Amino acid sequence: MEIRYPQHQIMNYVLKNKNAGAVKWPLWLSALLLISFTGAYIFCAQGLVVNAVKNRDTRAKIDKIMPKISELGTEYVNLQNEITLEKAYELGFKETNSEFIAGATLGKSVSMRNEIQ
Repeated sequence: MEIRYPQHQIMNYVLKNKNAGAVKWPLWLSALLLISFTGAYIFCAQGLVVNAVKNRDTRAKIDKIMPKISELGTEYVNLQNEITLEKAYELGFKETNSEFIAGATLGKSVSMRNEIQ
């Protein structure tokens, strides 16, 4: 013979005899997860803010340097156009007879396995 308890009696038994620690652990776990996720969010947000400030500062520095770079490029081209063979002799450069060729001879190349093609 099977004994059947009414549903409300079972619930009353469970509620009266519950373990206090068993009821509190989901609350503590939820609080711990909430604190962890909030900390991670704040950490990431702080990193984004710091990177945004560094990016703005770097762009400001680039904006200050770019005119100088273009000015130096123009000066380089102008100086390069001023160099002539006569100017080189005047500065003390002399013409040499030795030939220097870097790399393989003309018409041939070297492969990755050092085979002449």
